[in-house]
Amino acid sequence: MFDLERFIEDCREAVREDKTHKAAREVVARAVSDPSGVLNESGTDRYSIAYFHSPNPAATIECLPSCVSADNPARYAPTVYRDLVLEFYRANYFHQKGHKSNASQLAAAE
Repeated sequence: MFDLERFIEDCREAVREDKTHKAAREVVARAVSDPSGVLNESGTDRYSIAYFHSPNPAATIECLPSCVSADNPARYAPTVYRDLVLEFYRANYFHQKGHKSNASQLAAAE
């Protein structure tokens, strides 16, 4: 059985010990090598996206200044929340047959 609390603590310890994140990747590899711990048994598709509780669409999502330094730069560039969501929708939903919204055309025009 997958122990989420143990997994989180193992990840935190790995990051404390190795700022290159190699140790953290090893922790994740160990966790997903046990399929019974991560299999979707619901019978339905699952989608995942970073979740931010109702941010302003124009809000910039970026790494906290206290989490970066010259030796440990941010791994991802800052992004605007609206762009993050549109990218996700473009990749996962606009291709579906019967999609009636014109949002995909508006997004493509940007």
